[in-house]
Amino acid sequence: RSWGLQQSCGDFRQGDLCVFAKRPDSGGTTFLASESTYMAEQLPDDRTVLWINNEEQGDKVRRRVVQAELGWTNAELDANPTGAIQEYAARIGSVEKIQVFDRAKVHTKDVEALCKSLKPGLIIFDQLHKVKGFESEAEHERQTLLFNWSRELAKEYAPVIAVRQRGGGAGSVK
Repeated sequence: RSWGLQQSCGDFRQGDLCVFAKRPDSGGTTFLASESTYMAEQLPDDRTVLWINNEEQGDKVRRRVVQAELGWTNAELDANPTGAIQEYAARIGSVEKIQVFDRAKVHTKDVEALCKSLKPGLIIFDQLHKVKGFESEAEHERQTLLFNWSRELAKEYAPVIAVRQRGGGAGSVK
């Protein structure tokens, strides 16, 4: 499940920032769901995955996380939601092991407060470039500051995986 990430990034440790660029609707959330569940299983009981979601509906992301862990279809999940949650919790250690913070306009200060309270073992941004903060800068400077800020989060709290969505034409760029 995480062979591709490990091959691309090597061992993933505190201080690491891993950024993936993707085209719209190319499976970024599915990829994050798969990797987050794989890593959540390896975290100590007192650490969580903090998933900053400003892209899709939070309940949809949570459902996809459960499906990624269990390998269940929508029909299987709908047929036994209680059983799914029980098996999911048993596999990764707790229903709260992956915390999806769902806010379209999340700010850097929100993320910092969550990191202080949750002490995550992994931080996920889906999508980092949409996080608010550093608004007084020109957009390219703001993005540079935002990515530098996420690197500092990785150093202080936990490794960071961030997705950066590119335009639909990005796939044809050589």
